[in-house]
Amino acid sequence: MAPATQAVPLPPVAKLPDWLRAELRSNHAGELGSVAIYQGIIAVSKDHRLREFAAEHLHQEEEHMAAFDAWLKPSQRRLLLPVGRIAGFMLGALPALIGRPEVFTAIDAVERLVILQNGSQISQLETSGQRGDVNALLRSVCADEEPHQNDTLQRYPMQRCTPISTIWSSTVSVNSRISVALARRF
Repeated sequence: MAPATQAVPLPPVAKLPDWLRAELRSNHAGELGSVAIYQGIIAVSKDHRLREFAAEHLHQEEEHMAAFDAWLKPSQRRLLLPVGRIAGFMLGALPALIGRPEVFTAIDAVERLVILQNGSQISQLETSGQRGDVNALLRSVCADEEPHQNDTLQRYPMQRCTPISTIWSSTVSVNSRISVALARRF
């Protein structure tokens, strides 16, 4: 089976509108963070099922990151990537030390934001009439992210959340939104 995010000929990033370049930097940083989250889980968790879950999702996130890596030159990527890599790793590792519910709560919060962000980008592209290959790549990535969230919710339904899980989810969500904003600018 071919990867969902196959390399497609994409327009040079320099020829894209400023807003779209900022979004692509943010997407690249998000994929790098997602890879680091799953690597953090794998690095510290002793729970075989949790490590298996992380390995399954890691593979697809690496494909997404490779698609953005191939497109964005190093000079066009986010300046704060090393910080994002560390933050992503910690976002996977710390809850993995505590337990499955905390991991799934964090993944759900991140996936919700990614799906929302990709949907907004796709809508903006369609409104501006720039559908083409950029839109196809974003749709492909978004189509992969929805099953990640569904898998997370099947493994840990959010109705089982505790007040602490709700606080944890909000904390992850707020920090992820801050990361997105920073990635668009730096």
